[in-house]
Amino acid sequence: MSGSRIFARTSKGPLSSTGKFSVILIQAQTVWAGYVSILNSALRTTGLGKIGFFNPTLYGLAEKNFGIAHDISNGSNGNATIFGIPGYNAGFFYDNCSGWGSIWGESCASKLLLHPTQTGTPPASFGGVSGTAQTATAKVSWASSSGATGYLVQVSPTNGSTVDNYVSNTTSVELTGLTPKTSYEITIVALNPSGSRQATNVIFLTTN
Repeated sequence: MSGSRIFARTSKGPLSSTGKFSVILIQAQTVWAGYVSILNSALRTTGLGKIGFFNPTLYGLAEKNFGIAHDISNGSNGNATIFGIPGYNAGFFYDNCSGWGSIWGESCASKLLLHPTQTGTPPASFGGVSGTAQTATAKVSWASSSGATGYLVQVSPTNGSTVDNYVSNTTSVELTGLTPKTSYEITIVALNPSGSRQATNVIFLTTN
């Protein structure tokens, strides 16, 4: 699991071969359970239903959006011997858990929200995006989009390549955890089960 806001730690520090295998396994299960719970909450908040059995959703997304996964092609799980079985070295298509590699958390989340699940009419055109920034927070609002059941708010620092995703079922949101004295590009996307539509304007806010 990889993402700009997704972390896992063992009792001995960052998740790595320094922790015991059983602890890492439990941590991995916990991270996945927590992550899927976040995805499910985002879907429900934006009126897009719920995940249910996740495997068909994950493989359907990965088949059409290769950018949501990172192939694990190097590294190993150390020299530890578990039940008499030696460790393994990663190689091309070494993706035992998902079959697709390590999932990019933010990318997978946005692709899931933007993926239509039924035929119909997507949200109508809208704009009016505006906002104000403080030291580590910002408030953003926009005009309503007819037919939208929710909104995806994508926040990216102009001096980097990361994207943080927020969701809302109203026409405003408060952004938190921002870096002081940093410029951010903010994009709003209206959502419903039949598709999505980006706002006609994006804004740039700079924290104090």
